[in-house]
Amino acid sequence: MTIKRFFYISLPYIISLIFISAIDRSTNIDLFGILVRTIISGTVLLLFFASLYSIWLDNKKIGSDMKLSDWITDYAHLIKGATLMFLYRKPPSHYLNYILEGKVPVIILPGIFGTWSFLKPLGDKISLEGHPVYIVPKLGINISAIPSSAKRVRELISEEKLKNVVIIAHSKGGLIAKYLLAYDNKDNCIKGLVSIATPFSGSAMAELLPFSPLRELTHNSDVVKQLIGQVSVNKRIISISPSADNAVWSKEGSFLEGALDNITVSAKGHHRIVYEKRVVDEIINSIDRLSKIEVN
Repeated sequence: MTIKRFFYISLPYIISLIFISAIDRSTNIDLFGILVRTIISGTVLLLFFASLYSIWLDNKKIGSDMKLSDWITDYAHLIKGATLMFLYRKPPSHYLNYILEGKVPVIILPGIFGTWSFLKPLGDKISLEGHPVYIVPKLGINISAIPSSAKRVRELISEEKLKNVVIIAHSKGGLIAKYLLAYDNKDNCIKGLVSIATPFSGSAMAELLPFSPLRELTHNSDVVKQLIGQVSVNKRIISISPSADNAVWSKEGSFLEGALDNITVSAKGHHRIVYEKRVVDEIINSIDRLSKIEVN
């Protein structure tokens, strides 16, 4: 079982690394593209070595219900997201030009190492439903501290004079959004949050990697502990989780006590969940639910 699990965990990382390395040999790549690919390649390596350690984690069955095909599929979606990040710097014009009456504004927040375009297929779908869709360019690749990132999102809300905002956030983005709800939403400009695969209780994987932006996501980080204690805002959050998450290594997964709803979908994988049609449909429905709640 140890050898089998080692194979299941390591192969997708190796495939991802080979693929990204091959792309890096191509010509006419600008500085931004090289930077993004370097970060992703380095992260893949770190995740690979962290995965070796996971074999010996006690009383955890991380990824035990994920088949080899699930791992490969999930990291294929990671590569897809990285490709979108390279191809798209600016959002489509329809994000702010196609707006239907009664549709609330939506802000999309990516996970760590991600830009808005990692979530472009989701943003496109939300926009074509008639919602104005905003991105936060100041987040960059989302490696700043959660409080600093939350401040940048709040600056966008103030600059654009947004009201009744629903935030759609993947992974770390969900922690940034909850921080906003808890500490910087006295005017109730933010209606609520739809989180996707967010480690509300922290991630054991982050404890294995010596990189400060990831360490902020551990179970014992100050900001995660603070956010766990902010239970009053949970009623304005809908948490969507994959049935198995190979990045959020936690018994609790993305479950949030007291949330408006905790939805577990059949999709397996931390990245794949973002691109599943049935998940996108669930997110659209969740936006409508949050837009109708009364806030005091």
